[in-house]
Amino acid sequence: MSSDALVALPEPPPEVKTPIKRTLEEVKDHPLLKKQMRVVAECTNEGRWGEVTKVHKLVAKEAESQEFECTIFSPHGTFHESLKNIEEVLAEAPEPKGFKLDYRRIKAHKRTALRHQLEGDDGNLELIVVNTMLEQSTVAAILHEMELRLSPKDTKIVAPSIATAWSLGEVPEDLGGEVAAFKVIVKTTKHVFFLLWSEPPRHYTMLYVRNIEGQPRHIEFKDSMPGDTARMTATRTLRHLGLIEHDQECPEPCNTSRQADSWSCGLWASRWVERQLRENRGEERPVPTSLAEMQNRANEFISKICSEDCSEAPSKSYPTYEPVHGTLEEALFAASLCTKCLPAKAGTKGCRACMGEFFETIRQRKARCS
Repeated sequence: MSSDALVALPEPPPEVKTPIKRTLEEVKDHPLLKKQMRVVAECTNEGRWGEVTKVHKLVAKEAESQEFECTIFSPHGTFHESLKNIEEVLAEAPEPKGFKLDYRRIKAHKRTALRHQLEGDDGNLELIVVNTMLEQSTVAAILHEMELRLSPKDTKIVAPSIATAWSLGEVPEDLGGEVAAFKVIVKTTKHVFFLLWSEPPRHYTMLYVRNIEGQPRHIEFKDSMPGDTARMTATRTLRHLGLIEHDQECPEPCNTSRQADSWSCGLWASRWVERQLRENRGEERPVPTSLAEMQNRANEFISKICSEDCSEAPSKSYPTYEPVHGTLEEALFAASLCTKCLPAKAGTKGCRACMGEFFETIRQRKARCS
């Protein structure tokens, strides 16, 4: 071997970083002490609230900024949360809307119309099954139940079937002007939600647009899985509707929590929609609804509107009971105590409900006398 031969030198071992040592130092005069705070970040304690009992400062020699941790006493136990994840509970927040739809408001004819509207031509309005990707009509049913329950104002929710058409390309103008009208709606309505469908892989995401006159248009994109396909779909949708310029792109996903399976993306996107709808009403951040609860609520709604026996219950007929009196004197005494009939000119009074058959006797006597 010549002296000029190259010899591979061993790579240096990777540098082992010493973990930053942190210590907790209690801050006894912090302004948040004894205040009611709520967790508003996407984390384990999201939506929980309570009174701050202790505040600790995280002390580290190499830390670039100060961090604080709060001990919060809540009705369901004590927990710890970073100061950056909490906000003060608002005293003037409105009463939260319910999480249960009142089905008495949805009559038989309306349920039938909803079923035909959601089924479409394919008739694929299916119940949610664990580990099975949701159909677009099923997601549309989840959103419709949400609208019926929350009654959001100045809001437009675009179902996946319509959003998909705009993600594929610019929809040609029609003679009826519906396409032009839709563009105006999404540009002028204060709150607009899109449930986007993209593939591959098959996936649902949430796109939120807020239009406030005199302010820049606000756009949020939430994706429960990593990847760029869904964001590219959102970019095309925004461009085709004229919500961004053709050289602009959809913002990066702003969520921090993600799904741990391959099928629940439709539920995740719908849950983000409901959370934003409640915040638009001024409600406090709620504890996230579990996927199992969302599934049960959606399946109940679909079952109600798809039930074959959806006819309205017949109106109840209440039987009338006439009292039975032994003598005319008893009937007259009952008439004197009756609060429903009015006295006649002669001062006497009575009705069938208080006198029973004796009222007919009195009426016939009056007829003969007249």
